[in-house]
Amino acid sequence: MKGGIDLLNIYWFKDNPVKPLEPVMYFTAILKAYAPNLIIADSGYGQDRNTVLYAQFPAAMWSCYWRTIKSAHQRVRFRDQWVEKSREVTVDKTTKVQRMLHKLKLRQIGMFPWSEKIQMLTKHIKNVRIMDMEDDGDVYQIATRIGDDHLGMALTYALIGVDKLTDMGKTQSQRFGFEFI
Repeated sequence: MKGGIDLLNIYWFKDNPVKPLEPVMYFTAILKAYAPNLIIADSGYGQDRNTVLYAQFPAAMWSCYWRTIKSAHQRVRFRDQWVEKSREVTVDKTTKVQRMLHKLKLRQIGMFPWSEKIQMLTKHIKNVRIMDMEDDGDVYQIATRIGDDHLGMALTYALIGVDKLTDMGKTQSQRFGFEFI
């Protein structure tokens, strides 16, 4: 399918209170085999963990900051704000989570056969909610959770990387007329 995305695998590691960097070291070992173009990690993943990822993948690693627009008068930034110098990206959380949910509903993300991993991803995505909120008469939406949502958010981060690699949001005249292979 044109514009489709294939989810190749899902990995997760439990925190080890005795060795706090152990999960990121496992994750780094797995990522090296894929030679990723982009890694988008939550800026709150942990300063020491992100430091390890920056050291291992200096050209690919980005920290992501979520924003939630709460006022009808505040400007919504549908385009991600990439800051090359600091390797940070700021995105509107509600918009990105909505986009992830819509891509799933439209079956634009191909997944490997049903397994424990897909079952866990499904559970985490079901824990993601878009809710209407009100503040001083202004109604806005927020992305929230009702339980574990880690894998759903990881998929959202992955789609932020896809957006950057595919120049999502740019007009045809701003894109290259060819693909690098």
